[in-house]
Amino acid sequence: MYKLMPQSRMSWHYEEAQLPSCERGSRRAPDRRPVRTTRPTPCYVYLLVHRLSPRFKIGVSVDPQVRARGLPDAEHIAEESSLKALFSDRRRAMEIEKSLHKLLSGFRLHIHGEGPERWDGGTEWFSIDGLSHAVNLLSQTPLGDEQTTLVTLTTLADESYTRGQRRLCHREAQTRRWFEATHANLRQMNEIVKALRKLNDNLDIVLQSAQTAQPTPPDVVKGGEADALDEPQAAQPEVVYLYGLGDLWESEMLSSRFQMSDSAFWMFRTGRLRQHGEQRSWLTRIHFDPDSRGTLALWVEDRNVLRALPGGPRMLALWDGLWEG
Repeated sequence: MYKLMPQSRMSWHYEEAQLPSCERGSRRAPDRRPVRTTRPTPCYVYLLVHRLSPRFKIGVSVDPQVRARGLPDAEHIAEESSLKALFSDRRRAMEIEKSLHKLLSGFRLHIHGEGPERWDGGTEWFSIDGLSHAVNLLSQTPLGDEQTTLVTLTTLADESYTRGQRRLCHREAQTRRWFEATHANLRQMNEIVKALRKLNDNLDIVLQSAQTAQPTPPDVVKGGEADALDEPQAAQPEVVYLYGLGDLWESEMLSSRFQMSDSAFWMFRTGRLRQHGEQRSWLTRIHFDPDSRGTLALWVEDRNVLRALPGGPRMLALWDGLWEG
């Protein structure tokens, strides 16, 4: 059923169809304005130093500070010791980054998170042993392919790497000494670990664990010396025995042999000024066993003392990783 259309809406007039007309337009004048070009964006190559682990990161970013704070372990990045170098465009910065990665490939580390997810920037980390090489290479890099001007290294806070004429306050100087001592100590502990592992292929190396102090037995007290009951016996420290070291004369092992008996090899930095004790030894005593002249005994310092050194907890973890059980 359809409803009839009202008469007021009906039309009985025919209209001719209006066909579209085509008019020739005027010719547009050419646009003679200069073509807009994209200006290159300045970009940085950065060296981010980890505060706790002996490693640093090489990367590229237009804002290294923002990049550092976006990393999974951002709270452990030492911004005051991390460096950056500004280049005119991203292409040049990526060329330098790629070259540094290739030249320092022997120091590369692969950092992984605890879960299965991808660790952001995990393939751009390098051992702290390569940091000095990275700084030297980057500081000698020209700004461009056809330029002789070298880049300028600054910290993430845009402070000069050399600090210019600015004198550090006591707190800043103390922090810098502690930071530098931490990484120097970790490098030295890595050398000790490598030397011991190398010797372990030819010798028997045994760690005698420390023995806790015990109170003096009552039957030891003589003549009514009641005070002796309160005096504990001296604790036995950790001792490392290198059996047969004195008989090791192979040419490729001599350097490691002499390192073990050299007190300077076991010295670590305290982060203090020289007058307050700039170094401290990991050991309290180095001597060849009188019963077996070929056996070297290394008496280890108290763990509380070692833990207080810059990087002490990490060094103890590396040390404990040497021993089974």
